[in-house]
Amino acid sequence: MDENEKRARLPFSAPEVIAKLESISEEVLDDAEGEVMSKEKLAIWHPEYANWMIEATPAAPYDGTLDGIVRVQDNMANRRKLLLSVLQDGQQVFTLPVFPRLGCESFTVDDIKPDSDGEVSKSLYIPDSSIQPHPRFPTLTRNIRERRGEKVMISVPAYLDKNTASTLETQAKKILDVDGGNEIVAQLKENSIYMDAMAFGMGAGCLQVTFQSADVTEARLIYDQLAVLGPIMLAMTAASPIWKGILADIDARPCRWNIISASVDDRPREERGLDQSSNGKVLPKSRYSTIDCYISESKLNREHFNDVPIPMDETSYETLLSEGIDSRVSSAYAPLCPL
Repeated sequence: MDENEKRARLPFSAPEVIAKLESISEEVLDDAEGEVMSKEKLAIWHPEYANWMIEATPAAPYDGTLDGIVRVQDNMANRRKLLLSVLQDGQQVFTLPVFPRLGCESFTVDDIKPDSDGEVSKSLYIPDSSIQPHPRFPTLTRNIRERRGEKVMISVPAYLDKNTASTLETQAKKILDVDGGNEIVAQLKENSIYMDAMAFGMGAGCLQVTFQSADVTEARLIYDQLAVLGPIMLAMTAASPIWKGILADIDARPCRWNIISASVDDRPREERGLDQSSNGKVLPKSRYSTIDCYISESKLNREHFNDVPIPMDETSYETLLSEGIDSRVSSAYAPLCPL
């Protein structure tokens, strides 16, 4: 945060911050109580996709008691306290899922420019140096773009007011200045915010919860229940109204989730139905998307609930069945295989 300019920018400093956090021993003092923090108040720190992101997990797992549930918020508060303790002057931890000016001009601390001819994302808006240096992240980004045959296409309706037209006109001019710009504009929905990099989706923060089930039967039931509860919780926690500096005209349901889904959409043109497919099959949505069927073995999961047509690779489906995977799970995973 620059108080003089009244401007916020993103620092690409996550690796350095993680190194500082890892150097903090368990003998760290709790400022509030003047006591040594117990392990349950500490955290394990991991790199995430973007160089401005840090993932924190509890140093010790919660248990299944009510006391364990009560400790969750306290643990999160302590993780935030530890993170703030190693930041430089002027740096803050923001809790919005998406930095509102991500992809805008000069959104980085060092004003790093994107390179549309770069080796990884080829984005007009996000420099490759924004990706964490761990090989997993740039490799994943490059592989998705290469399998797709072009950059990802993220299109979000813009909120229309007196200033929107000039903003979208400036966006269009920038797109048309690059090779293939006409094709991008042709695919872009009218009055939409255009984003072209995995960082717009995987650079969004979230609260991630991992469940430990007693067995696979319980895990499958939880999977089905979360398919119903997840969209409700997403709507209740809506907090992503601005993308690339432009106010979006969408509700919570398709906002962050659909953008993440599009940011890692590896389907080539044939699978998206834009070009003729050799087998006539089209995948209607990104592989990283909502589920198509329920998989629980519970008697409450009746067959007529699974009424959505699922395009899939029959060879993969038959292989799963032959290896002892039942039809419900096979139906859920076969669509993820190349058609």
